[in-house]
Amino acid sequence: MDAVQLLTELKRTWEQTKETVDQMRAEMLAHNTVDAETAAKFEKQNSRLDELETKLNRTPLISTGSAEDTQAEVRERKRIFFETLRRGSVAALEDEDRAKARELKIGPVGAKEAKALALGDDTLGGFLAPPEYVQEIIKGVQLISPFRDLARVRPTTRRSVQLPVRSGVFAAQWIGETSTRTETTGLTYSLEEVPTYEMYAEIIVSEQDLEDSAFDLEGEIRDNAMEQFAKAEGAAFINGDSQKKPEGISTNTNVQSVLSGAAGLIAGAAGNTGGPIITLAYSLKSDYVPGAAFLMRREVQGAVRQLTDSQGRYLWEPNLQVGQPATLLGIPIREMPDLPLQGASNFPIFLGNFKRGYTIVDRVDVVVKRLNEKYAEQGQIAFIVRKRVGGQVVLPEAMWKLKSNNS
Repeated sequence: MDAVQLLTELKRTWEQTKETVDQMRAEMLAHNTVDAETAAKFEKQNSRLDELETKLNRTPLISTGSAEDTQAEVRERKRIFFETLRRGSVAALEDEDRAKARELKIGPVGAKEAKALALGDDTLGGFLAPPEYVQEIIKGVQLISPFRDLARVRPTTRRSVQLPVRSGVFAAQWIGETSTRTETTGLTYSLEEVPTYEMYAEIIVSEQDLEDSAFDLEGEIRDNAMEQFAKAEGAAFINGDSQKKPEGISTNTNVQSVLSGAAGLIAGAAGNTGGPIITLAYSLKSDYVPGAAFLMRREVQGAVRQLTDSQGRYLWEPNLQVGQPATLLGIPIREMPDLPLQGASNFPIFLGNFKRGYTIVDRVDVVVKRLNEKYAEQGQIAFIVRKRVGGQVVLPEAMWKLKSNNS
């Protein structure tokens, strides 16, 4: 078999191999697997291609037919031919080889004839090597204020909770042995009511997505709802305005404040001195100090770590016990990302015994309802997620806040 016959056989076998590859692709798409008979057929054809290429490499190629052809020219023809076959066309050759191909009258080889099975082309074998699909969703961090961990939390089966509060006290009086006693007035009580509010989310998913998804979509929806509800209630416990949401510690006007010494900063007027924070720490009544905590966001913590007292000693104290938070003037620090940054008239730092000063009321925990009929005509299913919770400052004197000076 001469070179022409080998090339003809090579082309014929290659066309058959392509048809087999197309068949394998169709089987993979339809059944996610390749029939054993088809795979064996492909292996046989692939072996035949290797055999023909080896024979062709050993057979002198047809040249111009001139007697002046030397062995060196034959070898050069072979090299240029196979380089063209590998590259796909004469146009893809390097400049020098392309000129040599024209000189030796080696014509362009079409891409269909030159291409071998490769991952770069799905139809030429790429479909047979699918990528690995990881059943794990990459999720960015959601910053959540963990205020619930610090406050008093109580469940209820009612729409609100009423808490009796002693709002006034009488003063004890000194009196002589036989003096006339008069009533000591001032003891009064009030009622603090903590209502519950509702938050919700509605997610619509097509029925086919639920049926064919590689993930447990219902579980994924539930997990996302839990995360977003925690984020929403944490923000409300800090900044809520009592309008369809809990009251925040920042919006209660009865919580007293200490003014910072520098405009828009937490530091004292002299620079990085922490005088205002020291004043804040000693403004809280002693009985509230056990169980108290400083609250601030991470960026403010970075500023606090640079503060010193009048003797140049840093206020921040790293805790050497594993798992325990750092302390500021001996009081633990908790990060609350929903508190503001330093800035004129902002309240970037809070200090208090929040278990005594703030009450959270849980009425209904997270509930997921699946509505199969609401969007049935569109082939969709709705998931309604809801929760009822309330929160309120019940003892303002148990907490203080630092206000950034505005001038």
